[in-house]
Amino acid sequence: MFIKKSKSIIIILFCVTNLIAQEVTNNLNQQLLAVKEWNNSNGDSIRFNENGTLIFHEESEPVISGETNYTIESKMVLFKFKNSSDPRLKGREYKCNLKFKEHDYLPKQYIACEGKSKNVKAVNFYNPNSINPPDHKYEIQDQKVVSTKRTIGTVNSDVFFREKANVNSKFFAFNQLSSEECMGDRLRDLKSDSDISKQIKLPQGFSVEIIARTESMHKIEKWNNYWYFVSTSLGCYGGVTTTYGWIYGNFISF
Repeated sequence: MFIKKSKSIIIILFCVTNLIAQEVTNNLNQQLLAVKEWNNSNGDSIRFNENGTLIFHEESEPVISGETNYTIESKMVLFKFKNSSDPRLKGREYKCNLKFKEHDYLPKQYIACEGKSKNVKAVNFYNPNSINPPDHKYEIQDQKVVSTKRTIGTVNSDVFFREKANVNSKFFAFNQLSSEECMGDRLRDLKSDSDISKQIKLPQGFSVEIIARTESMHKIEKWNNYWYFVSTSLGCYGGVTTTYGWIYGNFISF
């Protein structure tokens, strides 16, 4: 009788453990599927599909991309490119964990993927929706700021892209935000006939992403406006360069 009861208890525990493990797996899978595309500032991305496949994109020249199946085991996402037509991707195998790290203006939830072999570099993919909402107050470089709705702003007049919210701050030169050749192409896209070697200000018509503004207005000459903390992301020859800095409110429209 004792042996039968022990076997019954073991079977029950085994079933309960399996149910819990399946629930954890389902929950993780739903979190993966809930995000349209996980990505990073380098231009890499990953998208999970309900049929158990994923689409992988690595920014390169030319682009590396492929589709394969994924599985979830012990809270880890596993996938391997067995039959990729791209030799740069074929045979790559990844193991990934879903992680969370607090940050004031960058995405907080991400998938940390490691290659199972040393020649496959680690890569993180972020949930772009996991940023703080508008009106979140924090500090950047000892400057009190308020997060804004993420939107694209347009430079309405050539302006310096400052390292800090100060007219005396150093600036990021436009022609050095990426390779001069790529920046020259960007300048021509804006229908500008300026000499790229002399274009140090952000040109009129250039787009930036608005992230936050100073908590209080700053008076500069005849103007009284906020400084805006923004980012630029520029793709060039298989890579993306992201730069964060400041633009005074009178020189940006959104």
